[in-house]
Amino acid sequence: MPARCCVPGCKGNYKGQPKVFIFRFPRDPDLRKKWIMAIHRKNFQPTKASRVCELHFAACDIERVSEIYDERTGRKVTAVLQHPRLACNAVPTKLPNCAVYLSKHCKKRESFDCKKQRLENKALETAITESIKSKEDYDKKNDIY
Repeated sequence: MPARCCVPGCKGNYKGQPKVFIFRFPRDPDLRKKWIMAIHRKNFQPTKASRVCELHFAACDIERVSEIYDERTGRKVTAVLQHPRLACNAVPTKLPNCAVYLSKHCKKRESFDCKKQRLENKALETAITESIKSKEDYDKKNDIY
């Protein structure tokens, strides 16, 4: 039987509810204190069995893919993780029955490969546009149709 989420009002991994990944409370005392404050439970002290489900973390806080650079081949190797892990210093921010302004919105950076491709496409489009305009100007100047 999978562990259940300890956040008040959450039904993560309860019977009849969707199965979700869960995370243990961090060992670091400062980060652990932030988690306890974030879930808003009075007089709560997490035990070894206490867990928080993925529904309470921003998408940018959960790592589902691992990437490493292979120096021998010069390529980036990616692997999908069987069990997602949390980014360093991740704190639960999506909480039911809490004000919306307490939730964290994150913008994920564009990957290097995507940015490179986007900039190359933009430069190519600009070059083609300028080339067409240059040809039209040349044809008008020399009256060639």
